[in-house]
Order: sequence, then structure tokens, then C-alpha cells
Amino acid sequence: MITCKKWDIVLVPFPFTDLSTTKKRPALIVSPTEYNHGNEIVIAFVTSNLKSERTSDHIIREWQLAKLP
Repeated sequence: MITCKKWDIVLVPFPFTDLSTTKKRPALIVSPTEYNHGNEIVIAFVTSNLKSERTSDHIIREWQLAKLP
């Protein structure tokens, strides 16, 4: 089992809307490292699509400094 640390960027299989297939997408681990030793983690999906911004979105303006892909 891989242990993820808080603030790690990981690739996760994200399903299409019709659930026909998945695509690997980046996600940010937001749960505490101590929590991540079990079978669950809490993540925030990362996207460059700003067309459909939501009120809970957080825009990372200096994403290169954050070492995001």
C-alpha cells in the first residue's frame, strides 16, 4: 500500500460523466498524512478548465511554483 502525504499531487482515475470510462487526472491530497494510512484519502481535483468556475474553487495562480504538472 502506498502512503500519500498531505499536499502530494497524485494521478487518480476520474470517471467521465456517462461512466463509460475513466481518465487519469491530477488531484491534491488534502487529508492529514496520519489519516492516509487507511483505505481512504480526501482529495481536491486539479483542473486548468476555468470555463465553469464554482464558488468553492480556488485558483492557483503560481502553479509552477507549486510544482503542478
